Amino acid sequence: KKTLFFGNIKATSSIEARTCKQQNTSTTNFRKLPSKEEVFAIAPANKQPRDYQIEGLNCLLKTGRAALAMPIGSGKTLTAILATIIANPKKILCVAPKSLLSQWKDCFKEFAKIESEILSPASIKKWESSDVPVGLITYQGLMRALATIDVSTDLLILDEIQNIKNSDTKVWKAISNIKTTDIYGLSGTPIENSLEDLFNVMEIIKPGLLGAKWQFQDEHQLLTTSAPGKAVFSGSKNISGLIEKLKDHLYVCMVETKPVNTVENIVEVIPDTTQRTISNDFWKSAKDLQAKALTAENPGKLKL
Repeated sequence: KKTLFFGNIKATSSIEARTCKQQNTSTTNFRKLPSKEEVFAIAPANKQPRDYQIEGLNCLLKTGRAALAMPIGSGKTLTAILATIIANPKKILCVAPKSLLSQWKDCFKEFAKIESEILSPASIKKWESSDVPVGLITYQGLMRALATIDVSTDLLILDEIQNIKNSDTKVWKAISNIKTTDIYGLSGTPIENSLEDLFNVMEIIKPGLLGAKWQFQDEHQLLTTSAPGKAVFSGSKNISGLIEKLKDHLYVCMVETKPVNTVENIVEVIPDTTQRTISNDFWKSAKDLQAKALTAENPGKLKL
């Protein structure tokens, strides 16, 4: 296991002018962190967190606004839910791709005994005033809701946050307008195309942390080509300075996965008469269909 942990910075740089209903995040207030024993006490007996998960949990709790960059299968969901239990917000809005909403619902119930509700754009306002602590919604669903109403929550969880890596999209602009106290971002790939992905993600998590976009580009990106009104960047520079800015708001964990056990003894299984008949009939039909299709395209040239 190899773990890289970023911790301790105060951000004071200004951000480019944009409408933002998130709380003022120009400075960082550090919070009291739980002991390892306290974390073990709240975790399910069969899901005791590993050291790197506790480090990630502490990164989320320390400022309330942080992102976890952890590979698939490393326990990002458990880490975020344990942090949620400790932080104890009244309202939690969890945004994720549609395919993951049911998984989040099950995990909140299994890990925290917390009820949740899968929301639509039409039901999110009703959820805000309900007794259900956790609301689950897709990025597109939340974007459609924000087109007509204001949304507020105590904690905003953004799973697969790389889905909003482009600040020019409607969904990024919509989510940047949510009124929330804390934000947890989760991703296995916070940088997919360029370093600008990271800037856009962190501008949601902690507005102003990396300065204005032009400052970030000047300090940390390499200019490839430039034309009137357009600049193309690639590569990076001053990474140590970037790490210094990010170290309290981004936890990066690289976990080595164990090789899958291989089967040493191979047992030959011979199909019975019925299985052979079905297989032979299928391949004969497939061969006939292919022959007809190819003959129609190349008359007189096909021989099977």
